[in-house]
Amino acid sequence: MERMWSYTIQLGFNMWRDADSAPENDGPFQCQSTGHYQHKMLTERDTWRRVVDQLPSFGINTLVIDLGEGMQYKSHPELAIPGAWTVEELKEELARVRALGLEPIPKLNFSSYHDAWLTPYCAQKGSEAYCKVVKDLIDEVCAIFDSPRLFHLGMDEEEFPDSPRRTNWWHNDYVRTNTVPRDVDAYFADLTYMVSCVETNGARPWIVGDFYCTHPKEFMGKCPKSCVLSMSFWDRIILKPDGSYPDRPIYDEIRALHAAGFDQIPEASDWTCHQNIPQFVYFYMESGLVDEHLLGFVATPMQATVDLNYYTLLNNANRMKFSREMFEEANA
Repeated sequence: MERMWSYTIQLGFNMWRDADSAPENDGPFQCQSTGHYQHKMLTERDTWRRVVDQLPSFGINTLVIDLGEGMQYKSHPELAIPGAWTVEELKEELARVRALGLEPIPKLNFSSYHDAWLTPYCAQKGSEAYCKVVKDLIDEVCAIFDSPRLFHLGMDEEEFPDSPRRTNWWHNDYVRTNTVPRDVDAYFADLTYMVSCVETNGARPWIVGDFYCTHPKEFMGKCPKSCVLSMSFWDRIILKPDGSYPDRPIYDEIRALHAAGFDQIPEASDWTCHQNIPQFVYFYMESGLVDEHLLGFVATPMQATVDLNYYTLLNNANRMKFSREMFEEANA
């Protein structure tokens, strides 16, 4: 089985703050996920191409494209911002990506905390209008990507503000003030609907499995096994003096999902820790989790695709290259 050595690139970037929380005229911005909502396209085409063109040399074979507001959807043109790519421009780029030997995978993040790109519909979850826009977008994107094998729905960090895990994943000053996370019933109602939309298009749904960490019983009982899970862990792994892994819930959660038969594509990043990507890959190797349920790994820089971040973007790819070489040598 050829595993996926994947890389996430940002086309859109309005995931973390509401449009009404940002100034009308964009000023200096932070190019990480802490930046405010942007009223114009951030992605620089030249930087995008310079990064994408080099990914195969780093052993990357799959490109996850986080679309957000970065495309002018024909089904919902109201979501686009100035400078967003046209459908025709994206199709042309997808052909170029495939010619490089990369498999493009679409991502639309529908998490309550990462859907500022979906304004104004992000405030209408559970409504008929929300369900319609979700279906319209999934159908359109699947057509643009020529029936992709996988479709990433995001759904990360969808938890209650008082969750004991919250401080590990999210900082209160980043939380959008008018956003209410889905409760258990709303989460699975929306997820089930999205999964149905994806599968109707012949693709397999891919989500971040954070919700299991706060609602393990419900997740095990209600999450469709067709969903590929990314367990996201971006911290440094500091072993105990005896060489064993520290007592952190995430490790047991990963093992439990593996034992339950969920397919996984772990998500790593050097956003907070330079050692994270190879360490996380090594964790799966050391924990006996390398089998048919491990479909691959994905590196997510979580940086805007702009020249300021060029070397940071390539650093993630280079660390994935090192991790792949380490993995394949150990599992030859």
